[in-house]
Order: sequence, then structure tokens, then C-alpha cells
Amino acid sequence: MDKQEALFILQSSRFEPHETTDARVTEAWQIVHTDSALAARALEDIRVDNDFAIHLQRYPVPLDLPARIMFAGQRRTLGWRRRARVLGLAASIILLLSFAALWFAHNRAAVSFASYRTEMIGRLENRFDLTFHSQRPPDLQQWLESKRGLHDTHLPDGLQALPGIGCRTWMWNGQPAGLICFLLENGEPVHLFVISRGAVPRGPSVESPAYRTVGNWETISWTSGDNLYLLAGRMDRAALEKLL
Repeated sequence: MDKQEALFILQSSRFEPHETTDARVTEAWQIVHTDSALAARALEDIRVDNDFAIHLQRYPVPLDLPARIMFAGQRRTLGWRRRARVLGLAASIILLLSFAALWFAHNRAAVSFASYRTEMIGRLENRFDLTFHSQRPPDLQQWLESKRGLHDTHLPDGLQALPGIGCRTWMWNGQPAGLICFLLENGEPVHLFVISRGAVPRGPSVESPAYRTVGNWETISWTSGDNLYLLAGRMDRAALEKLL
């Protein structure tokens, strides 16, 4: 399987690695992740699909639409050939609605905490630029709140004690997802993502942080106030927990 075939498979399935057991989809993800530009394109395709699904959900399909179409066709005094065409059209519409319902269901599932975590860690795997730089964590926090609309952000004490590197944002589910990068004593970076908790369905609760190893990254996620936080670093869980 070459890179273009792998991208074609991912464009056809729209499944992320954690959402399928299909060996070809899994192999396709492994191939595109060897090319940062191709991986970014695959993740962007999924994001666009998610945004499209969210917008379409604002216009629900009337539950009685198939019945109304059938009833309208029966009332008309048409010849049998024309009536057959109307009934065929109605059947086609019902079939399309069924496929649309399945497509929407898949995309609603894709707009989840798991897909958010996977996409954010995927961005760390690829080259990215920081928009604002400062060694002072309060400066980075203030920039996100004043320039990017992330309100009431809270940095854990362990992170406030570290020097900052910089920050930036991406859009996810129609909301800004902020990233603040910090520098550890060993010279390695650690990354904190923050997003409005309303943008991420089924996120971790305040009482129960979520722990997950994603590739080479150890992650801890939690909610505080109106925001959801995702802390990621290439270190063991115990070391990452000390930064909270």
C-alpha cells in the first residue's frame, strides 16, 4: 500500500485508529503518519467532516417526510408509468435518508473526547509553529484569554513553576483549542491543551481525571470550571502527575 492509496482508504472510511479494527484502515494510518503533511491532511479531512455534520444537525429531517412523499404520490391522478417513477423517487429518497442517518451517527460519534484527544496528540507529532512566545506562564495564559477567547483558564501549580515556551490555538468543533508549551528541567517540553468543555462531548468529569497513553505520549485530562484540559508529555505517568 502506497501513501496515496492509504489516504484514499482513510478518506473513504473516516475512521481514526481507535475507532476501527479494520486492518487496512490501521495500516493506512501507520503509513500516513510517516508523512507529516499527509497525516495533517487526513486529520483535517476528519475535522471538516465533523464540522459539516455539526452544521447539518441543525436542520433535522422531519420524521414524517417519507410518509408525506408517499401520500403526495398516491393522491395524484397519474398514469401508471408516472406513478412508478414517483414511487421509485420516494424509495430512493428514503434510502438516501437512511444512509444520511448512518453517516450522521458516525460523525456524531467522531465529535467526542476520544477524537479530540487523538487529534491534539496528532498535532504534537507534526511540526507546528507557536503564535506567541514568553517564558512567563501568566503572559501565555493572558494571551489565550485576551486574543483567542479562552476564558477562565487555570494552570496547575506544577506548571506555573515551569518556564513557558509559547502558545497558539487551533479550531476544533467550532471552538478555539489553546495550547501552552512549557520547558522541563531536562530540556524536554510538556504541553497543555485547553478548550471549552461544551465543545467536547463525553469529556472526563471533575472528580475523575482521564489517563491514557497515546503513542509515545502520556496524557492526563480533566475538567475545571467551564474548560477541559489535556496535559501531554513524553514521560511516565508519575512524572506527569507531579506537574498538576
